[in-house]
Amino acid sequence: VRLERFGNFSTSARKRNRLLSSRAVEFKKMKLSSVRSEPQHHASVTQQNSCPVCSSREWLDVLEARGLVMRVGRLYESAAEAHNAARGEVQLAVCKYCGYIGNRAYAPVEDAFAPGYDTSLHHSKVYMQFLSDLADDLIARYNLRGKPILEVACGPGFFLRLMLQKGCGSGIGVDPSLEHEGSDTEGNKAITWIRDFYDERYAHLPVDLVMCRQALHTMPDPRAMIESVRRAVADRANVRVYFEVVNADNLFRSGIVWQLLYEYRSYFTAASLTRLFQECNLNVLRAGPCYVDSQYLSIEAAANSTGAARPGQSLPADNVADKAANNASDADDRAQFLRFGATF
Repeated sequence: VRLERFGNFSTSARKRNRLLSSRAVEFKKMKLSSVRSEPQHHASVTQQNSCPVCSSREWLDVLEARGLVMRVGRLYESAAEAHNAARGEVQLAVCKYCGYIGNRAYAPVEDAFAPGYDTSLHHSKVYMQFLSDLADDLIARYNLRGKPILEVACGPGFFLRLMLQKGCGSGIGVDPSLEHEGSDTEGNKAITWIRDFYDERYAHLPVDLVMCRQALHTMPDPRAMIESVRRAVADRANVRVYFEVVNADNLFRSGIVWQLLYEYRSYFTAASLTRLFQECNLNVLRAGPCYVDSQYLSIEAAANSTGAARPGQSLPADNVADKAANNASDADDRAQFLRFGATF
């Protein structure tokens, strides 16, 4: 049963009763201003005041959206059950200090990624070509042939299997939505499936690549995840880290409103994603847009050989992470977020 992803968005008080579609969905635009020090109270919502990346309390409100379906990757048994699906609220705001964008009204959803959850796109030929090229690129660049790899939030394990088919030696997939767990194979290569959330309990697993695609922005505490990965990498200079998220720069500049989802706790730009990895003591090797029309943002990292963060490091000139050290109050960035909020 297909669910509608959007509920009631708000617009200004003077337009409160304006009907924007045949479904009479009400929009109400949030007043764009700095967040006051005290939380604004909404039913069943606790506003989060500290940025999960830099701990700043300086925010710029962008928009408020109510009635969004909480689980977009779940299929329900009946139309009635889908109609009654749990819904939540989004209070989108930008951290003025580091540029992180997040839902300040976000609360973790119980059993959000229970077995059966699936948002796979591998039936698309375009997407499949992207995955194939990505696997080839990672294996060649980091010499992963015959090496063990681990995928966090692996879903049904399609990309992990693809990496093994293309040359990696063995794989570990960690995801709470796995239908099956335990030992498996891809051809003659071993796979271990772990039905769980990834954290420091799995930091001891000996792998040469830790990857996580399209999941960091759904995690309640993105910094805790990257810190767990940093502990897993330890000081092993050969281990590489690959993460991929929705590209907030593209989303907001292009006005892609259908990617405003309750499940998305975070919206990262290259600058804020780079800042997060550096804050967690990882050396960023590459960061920039990927996939069709720059819909996604990827980042590759490794342990710093000195054990210290390098906030002023020089990144490749052909990627957009060069602006990572810039303050998030940049006028152009702020304007794009406000324009996005003004569309509702």
